[in-house]
Amino acid sequence: MTALQKLPPCQTKLWRGVADITNSNFKERDVHTWWSVNSCTSYLNVAGKFADRSGTLFCINAIYGRDITQYSAFHDEKEIVLMPGTLLRVMGALSDTNGPSVVDLAEW
Repeated sequence: MTALQKLPPCQTKLWRGVADITNSNFKERDVHTWWSVNSCTSYLNVAGKFADRSGTLFCINAIYGRDITQYSAFHDEKEIVLMPGTLLRVMGALSDTNGPSVVDLAEW
């Protein structure tokens, strides 16, 4: 954890795909705390592979993400992690019967 904290924070749009989770727990303006390290990517197509058709894609406007691309075994995924305790405000949510749901989050 100490090594991650030494990396400079980056402000960027991130994507996180999660299978088997719905957006029903994500109401506009709610604030959620993500207590674990969460792996994200700058690429929608990479996150989409993790969400599959029944999961959820999180679009995250991050301000304190840590870019670990050069340390990752998967350089082509452009991996950025969110630190434990990250606060995220729900900006909106969209359900889609033909693909993953999308939840728009802003780091807070």
